[in-house]
This record gives sequence, C-alpha cells and structure tokens, in this order.
Amino acid sequence: MRLIVCCFINILLSVTVSGQIEENVTQPFRITFDEYVIYANHTISYSPRSKGHLGCGAGVYHSSFFSNQWHYMYGVEYNYIFLEDTVREGNVSSSKEYNEKFRIHTISFLPMSFRFSVGKNVKYFLESGQYFGFSFSKDNIGLNCGPSFGMGMRIPMKGVEWVIKADYKAGLQIISGYGFYQYCRFGIGIRKR
Repeated sequence: MRLIVCCFINILLSVTVSGQIEENVTQPFRITFDEYVIYANHTISYSPRSKGHLGCGAGVYHSSFFSNQWHYMYGVEYNYIFLEDTVREGNVSSSKEYNEKFRIHTISFLPMSFRFSVGKNVKYFLESGQYFGFSFSKDNIGLNCGPSFGMGMRIPMKGVEWVIKADYKAGLQIISGYGFYQYCRFGIGIRKR
C-alpha cells in the first residue's frame, strides 16, 4: 500500500509535458492542477446479500476553458471503497453463511469530464464524463472504468473558489471476486482562480 501511495504522489509532483505557448514556439511547461477535492463515498449495492459502506477519496484536476460556461476537466483520483457480502459455503442442506469484507483501493489516471457552469458570482455546474484506472484489493489487482455524472457549485473567496460537489460513478471492476459496482461521492475542495 505504501508503494501505491508513493507512486501516486510521485505522479502528482512530476507530471511534465510540452505544449504550445506562443505561435511556432514550443516550450516545456508544468501541468498545474487547479482543483483539489476530498471525497466521502458510499458504495451502492443492488444485491440483497451485500451492503455498501462509507469510504473516502481525493482528487486533483486541471481544467481547460472552452468558454465561460464550458470546461474540460482531467486529473488523478484515489478512492477507497468498502463492501460487505454474505457468502455461503457448503451444500443446500448444510450451508454456513458468513460476512466477508472487501476493501478496494482505486487509482484513476484518466478521470475526464466536461463541466457546464452557470451563474455570475456563485457558479453552479453539471458535469459528465468517464474514468479509467486500476483497482487493488488484498489479493488482486484489476482494472476499473465507467461513466460518471455530477453537479455542484463554486463559491468565490479571496483568491480561490470553494468547490462543493456530488457525483455518481457507475463502474465495471475487472478484478477477481467483484463485478459491477457503483458509488456516490460528496466532495469539498479548493479551486485556484
């Protein structure tokens, strides 16, 4: 787990690309993340044998503006998801049931979304996009991907904007012992102006 966290921090601190700053002049520049959000999440279970629990997460994002209303967001996210499932062992006449807990760590390297904002001072927004990344549990490593939908608001303060948002991630987790899962998140963060 320490290796995963160290890799995550290293990626955040050392991402560099080259881009066009002036016409016909290519210079290297550092991607600056302009939005930092901390999340609380709850896994949604549609199976009568399993139930979701609270989890947590964090994300950093960079936004590109198409206009005052349209933004393209991308970044890196970490989420901790916690599930509990009732497992049966044995045959029908003499089966035993017990609860098994699944702790899943996900790192999404490609959470991308389009955000539509309205408002003058306080900006309200809707966003829609997708995510792709890796999942780690006690014994397994797998892929996770799916669509995401959200809404929220940006409240201006001195030099920054407070971001309050809620989103829903419907995902396919390709990892042994798990399948489809969804979770809702509530996040609070800061955005540079």
